[in-house]
Amino acid sequence: MVSLRRPRLGLWILLGFILLSLVGQAVPLYTDWLWFQEVGYTAVFTTRLTLSGWLFLGLGASVFVFLFVNLSVAARTAPPDVLWELEDQLGLPGRAILEPLVRRLLLPVIAVLSFFAGARATGSPMTMEPYLAYLRGKYGNLYGLKDSARAG
Repeated sequence: MVSLRRPRLGLWILLGFILLSLVGQAVPLYTDWLWFQEVGYTAVFTTRLTLSGWLFLGLGASVFVFLFVNLSVAARTAPPDVLWELEDQLGLPGRAILEPLVRRLLLPVIAVLSFFAGARATGSPMTMEPYLAYLRGKYGNLYGLKDSARAG
């Protein structure tokens, strides 16, 4: 009976950490929204938030596809063990045990790595500046606001 309760306790602790991290991210986002709303630049906030979302999705998807294709090909084309019949002196698990585990865990591990890569892409405003500069050069005024430097 005790062994059934421990995974549930671990799951609740994990969910608690995830909830705390989401709240920790939501509070600064909300205060930024309030500030941009107060100064009248909500278009700037929503443009940057949209760009962050697209960068997250784009880079996360790119990393996912790259890793999934490469690791899937590597897992399927790996040569068989030369010393398959010999006993392992170190007592490590053999290929027959590891291969199903690697195939089962490949997708979740790649998804987690892709998530963190996407989150890293949107982590700082300095990461987004080259993209904003490109969009400004291509589309001009991104925010729909009057630029006092260009108006005169």
